[in-house]
Amino acid sequence: MRPFAAALLALALATPAFAQSQPCGPLPFVNESEAAVQEVYVRQVGTAAWGRDLLGDAVLAPGTRVSITPVAASQHDVLLLRSDGSAVFVMRQTLCGAARVVVSANGRVRVM
Repeated sequence: MRPFAAALLALALATPAFAQSQPCGPLPFVNESEAAVQEVYVRQVGTAAWGRDLLGDAVLAPGTRVSITPVAASQHDVLLLRSDGSAVFVMRQTLCGAARVVVSANGRVRVM
């Protein structure tokens, strides 16, 4: 293989792994529901571990927003635990580049 082609192939193979390891900028989570969001977890699609609660000691009260710098650039599953005992789970969301994540009045999550 020619040196240039080999270098180009190596770059192409390395780029996705590099991009996935880079964190996103701040991502606003907005709570438009009547129940507080007590915990927020994300995991990369295809992995089992949820990791730490991204809210930490904070609570996302109804009608409020909080910015989170959650994840690396890739698709994620999102799990929200709410004060009314419900859990909201959404799969295969692209969080990087999203304007915000909204918990709507009906308890659904929209990534916008």
